[in-house]
Amino acid sequence: MLKLAFKMAEQLIAPHLCPACDAEVADRGLCSNCWIDLKLISSQACGQCGLPFDIPMIDVLNGHVCGQCLMDPPDFDHAVSALVYADPTRRMILALKHGDRQDIAPVLARIMAPKTIPLIEAADFILPLPLHRSRFFKRRFNQSAELTRQILALHGGGRMMDTRILIRKKATPPQGKKSKAQRISAMRGAFQVPTDQRHRVKGKHILIIDDVLTTGASLSSAARCLKLADAREISVSTVARVC
Repeated sequence: MLKLAFKMAEQLIAPHLCPACDAEVADRGLCSNCWIDLKLISSQACGQCGLPFDIPMIDVLNGHVCGQCLMDPPDFDHAVSALVYADPTRRMILALKHGDRQDIAPVLARIMAPKTIPLIEAADFILPLPLHRSRFFKRRFNQSAELTRQILALHGGGRMMDTRILIRKKATPPQGKKSKAQRISAMRGAFQVPTDQRHRVKGKHILIIDDVLTTGASLSSAARCLKLADAREISVSTVARVC
């Protein structure tokens, strides 16, 4: 009874709001309208870059890759994304990154969890895509690290994220309006595996968690850096995929 009374008082004083539209909701999470508008990505997607297939595929095998990956594969080996990058997902991610809405991270983590937890169980190390220190000091947090923290809390297996293996040594300008070629050029040499961490990477399966996969330039640069340090396999999980 005390728990119920406390919950009712909390809702009265500080009502829970939908992280996408600010409508009042009974508990933490999306309202029914925004939930319906989410564009979930099924298992019918490219096994390497996570791009959903536009047309129904019959007997799609695990690991089936799209034409783009056959012609110009990214440097990571597998990628999964929970959602298509469109509203209301776009609004939530932008609010998390640029609106200091860290309360949105648990909501997005719960949506990511079904596809991400199997990768966590298979990986030797789990790491967020790192921010350059100048961007971190400006934003005051790394949204990828918050997502990673929340997913690991849901996993319940005692796994911890590692922020020592990969660092971002190059400050890059915002990539939002750049072409794929410009993004690739900007991200060249952006990451580094410190010398004292290279022995930990050798022969390991590493999972990188980020918010959005657009062209894959940032994640490819990170994966390439890890593979130069002799990582065996790189998997990627993001909240959303730009299609």
